[in-house]
Amino acid sequence: MKSARSALAYGSFALFLAALLIAAPAIAKERRNPQRMQGEAAAGESCVSAYARCSQRCTTNLGGEPVDMCRRKHCDSKMAICRKNGCWQQDARFGGEVTCGLR
Repeated sequence: MKSARSALAYGSFALFLAALLIAAPAIAKERRNPQRMQGEAAAGESCVSAYARCSQRCTTNLGGEPVDMCRRKHCDSKMAICRKNGCWQQDARFGGEVTCGLR
């Protein structure tokens, strides 16, 4: 009985490894795809709405800094960039996604 359990465990592990090896190239390709990192803005989204979201995140105080300092450090500089090129990049702690096409 013990050898049957061992064979079943080894077989399950072998199937897991095979599935992982088959899926690994597809996962790696998906991570390299720049389209996944950059998205187009949803209808009605603007630099102002992205700033408002950034400002709201500052109130959660994730970095431990005062809200006004967080806004100056993170949101104000991103707003200036967004007004120039229409793109907003989220902080790394929020995924780092770049959204373009903002008005």
